[in-house]
Amino acid sequence: MLIGGYEKNILSYNYSNSLQEIFKTDMPSLMEIKEFERMEQKSLGAFVGVVTKSMDATSRNKNRYTKVILEDGTGSLTTFAFSDTRAHLMENKKIPKEGDVCVARGTKWENNLRLVDLSPQTHRIFIGLADLKNYEGENQ
Repeated sequence: MLIGGYEKNILSYNYSNSLQEIFKTDMPSLMEIKEFERMEQKSLGAFVGVVTKSMDATSRNKNRYTKVILEDGTGSLTTFAFSDTRAHLMENKKIPKEGDVCVARGTKWENNLRLVDLSPQTHRIFIGLADLKNYEGENQ
């Protein structure tokens, strides 16, 4: 988990930095989720947050899609990946799991973000050896 996730795990909240502060150096265009509502329809935005829900599903029209919900401490954002974007994410194994920190880039589509790209951050910080062993056991 990232430093923010580490603090949240230990203290139940992020004490020193928000996710935006951690990632803003490399991605100056990152926005807080609370800013999503003010975006124009079809405009491009980039957000970072913790995945609270990640699911793959089929629509009534039999089209496959991926839904990921992110939270960043300022709000919650529902994102969707359809057709080509979804296929690209599946092919590159970029579908995040709950608890992962993830950068999402996409266009505003009604009250959701239609994904262009999704980048789960895979760096982890382990508090003790038991955490490492638990992680290794879950990922085998």
